[in-house]
Amino acid sequence: GFEIIIFKTKSIGTADFRCPSFEECCKLKRSDFKIWCDKMNAQSEIEKETAFVLWQNIAAPLGLYKQEAILCNKTHMNAVWGWDNCFHALGVAKAFPKLAFYQLMLIFENADENGALPDSVTPYKVEFGFTKPPVHSFIYEMLMERNSFFCEKEQIEKIYKPLCDNFKWWISARLNAPVYWHGNESGADNATCFDKFSSVKSPDLYAMLSYTAKMLSKFAGMLDKKAESEYYLKKYYELGKNVEAMFFDGERFFVIPTDDFKPFYSKSLLPLQCLVVSELLSNKCKEKTFELLENEFIGDYGITSEAFTSEKHVDGQWNSYWRGSVWGCQQVIFAEAAKKAGYLHMAKKIADGYKKSLEIGGSAENSNSVNGSGNCAKAFSWSAAVMFY
Repeated sequence: GFEIIIFKTKSIGTADFRCPSFEECCKLKRSDFKIWCDKMNAQSEIEKETAFVLWQNIAAPLGLYKQEAILCNKTHMNAVWGWDNCFHALGVAKAFPKLAFYQLMLIFENADENGALPDSVTPYKVEFGFTKPPVHSFIYEMLMERNSFFCEKEQIEKIYKPLCDNFKWWISARLNAPVYWHGNESGADNATCFDKFSSVKSPDLYAMLSYTAKMLSKFAGMLDKKAESEYYLKKYYELGKNVEAMFFDGERFFVIPTDDFKPFYSKSLLPLQCLVVSELLSNKCKEKTFELLENEFIGDYGITSEAFTSEKHVDGQWNSYWRGSVWGCQQVIFAEAAKKAGYLHMAKKIADGYKKSLEIGGSAENSNSVNGSGNCAKAFSWSAAVMFY
């Protein structure tokens, strides 16, 4: 047998070749992981397993990473993506609020001059090929509910302006209205609502921006910015009311492709994320949409990205992706939306189902909606984070 020792140096000068023994290294890491589990309150085997995924995906400060950053995983997606980071933050918020807060700020610190957020950030590169959906305020409110650290004025002051800049970019940068230029920008890359045309207006985007405006109004009030608070409150209602007025036909939601601006129907879960602002929807709209979720989307392992009744629903390792797989991020969004709307049984069913899939298939990038097995990349942080949601 033999040992391989990898030395890390930040300089091209002489490296420090001092190194503890293999046994000492293992002892230190076991101790560090035990402390992590204790703080995360990870007690069961599956909790420890998912806690390990988050722990081992942390990257040390380097280059653009001014503090520790939680990567998606350490294989082919070894970067911080512009909305995965929100769910990573949610997973560690109770135990490590400063770590959680930096996951959000890392993406905002690397926004462009107009407020658009990057697709991903590595220590030496910022990728702007696509942007990502504006879920940040929706998640931030959940962070505030879990740890008072996120309610402190110091944190609100830091995040307020970049959130404002990103909000204004979304509502004015494209066609002077919120538009996804590509499925990748919605987060649901190959969802069937993009099958006719890649660029669409979608109710989920309007709803998330409505939620953003609501939180910005709240933050502005906390910072004694009365005029800004009133402006964002107006935008909250305006965008939220447009969710139903523009995208609901009395029975179901649709998207509007920007090639002909005519309604396009699919059985994708993505547009239904507009339920995050269910308080601004009519009772009929809200009830019909939650009924649709119950009847066509919720299975034994969480909520599927394409309705079980759809001819385009696929179950498989790679080809399903956002056309039938179960994704941790959507479990959080819909469980929280259901809880806020008073559908507590549905919220619990979604969360419990997905945690069951984590036990079966591990913290994979996404899961098979029929048997719970793990799909695509393994040891994925946002999946593991849902265990601590």
